[in-house]
Amino acid sequence: MGMNTACPSIPARPPPRPQSMIRPASPHRIPLPRPDGKCAFMAKLMNTRRFKALARKGEHPGNIQIRKDIVSSVEKGPTDRTLRYTISTGTPDREGDTVDVAGWDLTNFRKNPVVLWAHNQDKFPIGRCIDIGVEDGVLKATVEFAPADIPRAGEHAEAAYRLSAEGFLPGTSVGFRPLEYDISNERNDDDSFFMPMDFKRQELLEFSLVPVPCNPDALLEEEPESSAPGTAPEPSTTLPDNADAQTRAANADIEKAERDAAESRNRIARQKRARQALASTL
Repeated sequence: MGMNTACPSIPARPPPRPQSMIRPASPHRIPLPRPDGKCAFMAKLMNTRRFKALARKGEHPGNIQIRKDIVSSVEKGPTDRTLRYTISTGTPDREGDTVDVAGWDLTNFRKNPVVLWAHNQDKFPIGRCIDIGVEDGVLKATVEFAPADIPRAGEHAEAAYRLSAEGFLPGTSVGFRPLEYDISNERNDDDSFFMPMDFKRQELLEFSLVPVPCNPDALLEEEPESSAPGTAPEPSTTLPDNADAQTRAANADIEKAERDAAESRNRIARQKRARQALASTL
């Protein structure tokens, strides 16, 4: 009886996807409003050290986003499920940088005033900003949190609202596009390579609630009635010990999605190697 020497069939590769269906990679990019009211993904996230290194060399990157955090001052808002935050001050942050409160451009932000959790643009917003402006020399914003009964988004919004209202989550972070800035030589005592900078004009792109802020002045304001007459509430500049546990719980689903994506990439890579090995034996 003769042996069947027919080669095993190789599965045909799927046809390439049309160019119009290929989603361009845009890591760390956020929608930037255009004059026509539409959004274009233009602002690339850049950490401050990279930005300062370019500035030292005389380079001035254009459409980039920088983030600055503060332990926010928060007070009860005008209606239920609203809180009012101090999201930016002129105080030097832990990197020695300052952001001029009078230099904020809020025009485009007011067109889409969403509030995110930890800058996570892959999740639904936890609320919206219903009022924002400079008051008493600081930038303040009133946040209306999404209703708790909204599927998926409501659960995260409820957690963020209660943690903030009860003092467990006082941190906020602003993402902005620098428009005008200078190196602050007078505050650069140790002649550090990553010198302090003064941001004089900047466009607000978005702001988020975050667990660990960078600027020590952003504190959640206490409700006025919580203080004794004639006394001012003492701002807290530290986060409670269990804030980190709450943060891990809120981000658990994000981490799971990242693991699933990594496993999917590994599976595709293994399948590709198997096809290549099979083809090399023919």
